[in-house]
Amino acid sequence: MAVEVELTLEEAAFGVEKEITFKAQGTCETCEGVGTTDPASIKSCPDCGGQGRVRTVRRTILGQFMQTAPCVRCRATGKVIESPCEACHGDGRVFMERAVTVQIPAGIDAGQRIRVSGRGGAGERSARAGDLYVRVRVAEHDLFERRGDDILFGVDLTMVQAAVGTTMTIPTLDGDEEMEFPAGTQPGDVKVLRGKGIQHLNGHGRGDQEIHVRVLVPHGLDEQQRRLLQEFDEACGAEHYGDREEGVLQKLRNWLSG
Repeated sequence: MAVEVELTLEEAAFGVEKEITFKAQGTCETCEGVGTTDPASIKSCPDCGGQGRVRTVRRTILGQFMQTAPCVRCRATGKVIESPCEACHGDGRVFMERAVTVQIPAGIDAGQRIRVSGRGGAGERSARAGDLYVRVRVAEHDLFERRGDDILFGVDLTMVQAAVGTTMTIPTLDGDEEMEFPAGTQPGDVKVLRGKGIQHLNGHGRGDQEIHVRVLVPHGLDEQQRRLLQEFDEACGAEHYGDREEGVLQKLRNWLSG
């Protein structure tokens, strides 16, 4: 049997214990799964002689062939109930709402399943219960985007903050952290917080948190603001807009994005 559970990103990252409610076949409480409240009414099936299977003989031009098949009358159990339970009509099961507590491991991702042995629908007449499969769905986060075991976060800097540098408070899964953005920070720059991502599933360590920089350009300027920016642009000079020397990692990112 399969059910679905929705997790927050934090629950998927760190693991959580969840109680899951669902409707499924459960053991009849009236007869305790036996199928009758009168054990003496359980008899050997007359059709199969208690074997649970019946034999039939087919005659063809090539001779006689003997076949065996599950007994329909007793449903291959070898037993019939003359006085079935009124609650479950002899099945030993009734449809009910059930609750199972499941331990969700840290690092699980959307679409993955957890198998809970023996916690699915009850078996017929006290037979072994089936397994429960819990399929995971992860809700969208207001701030973060997951990519594998890494999480992505976009930060907006004004063009002045990017030019002269600034310190900002950055949210992480573990709480807020102060981060410095140096003078000359460019749109598309990526800063990395090591070990601030998702726990590796069934492993050690965590992914990273990537901080992707967006630079905001002002709009709706009045005449004075436009004049000041034009004066700044003339005073700045082309040398301040030259290519920066980039590290290997940044060059690789630029090549992949281009």
